[in-house]
Amino acid sequence: MMLPIYGIVFWVFAILFTYLRSKDETKTVLTTIIKMTPAFSAAVFILLSGNALFYILLAAALIFCGLGDVGMEINILPGLGLFLVSHFLFVGNFLTYGAIGATTLSLTAFIVCLGALLLYLFFYFNYIKTAEDAMPGPFLYAAVFYGIMITLTTCSSLLLWLSSGALLGFLPFIGVLLFVTSDSMIVIKEFHHKFKYDEELTLLTYYAGIFLLSLGAVIFMF
Repeated sequence: MMLPIYGIVFWVFAILFTYLRSKDETKTVLTTIIKMTPAFSAAVFILLSGNALFYILLAAALIFCGLGDVGMEINILPGLGLFLVSHFLFVGNFLTYGAIGATTLSLTAFIVCLGALLLYLFFYFNYIKTAEDAMPGPFLYAAVFYGIMITLTTCSSLLLWLSSGALLGFLPFIGVLLFVTSDSMIVIKEFHHKFKYDEELTLLTYYAGIFLLSLGAVIFMF
């Protein structure tokens, strides 16, 4: 699947689902299929781009994102669990290949990024706790663990970019930052307060995030 064709397929379904959800369309099998199609099309694009372990793990991570899309239509907890698996795959993949050409600069950037995002998590969850209806304890612990994993995904994507020296290596890193933004907004709207265009913003930042992550298939050559 060539990049232009993949891009069209991805964004047609991403924008269509965002539109349907913004209109409060009832959850159906069809809307769920539309929702998960971008992530699965990303996996197909990656597998057609190469057969090295890097591509396989990247595609597997995005398949679990697609499964997470399905899970979120049922309940936030199974969705969270499936996305958690995707982040284990992202982290293992990015750390493995990021370590290959690691330098003092890239390792320092990894540590600084880790510290900054852990600090963000601390203030973020303290903010979430100020909601009138407190987040249930078990879910809070699960959300914190998920937050740590997506933090590792972010930092490992930075390590991969800086270690590889790829010209456009920053795009997957920005993709993970958009993923973080989307997840942060989801927790706010679910457990703190609703805000204007919350569905549109969470979906579009999520889709943009996984699209940029998928471009790792043509940016990093292994």
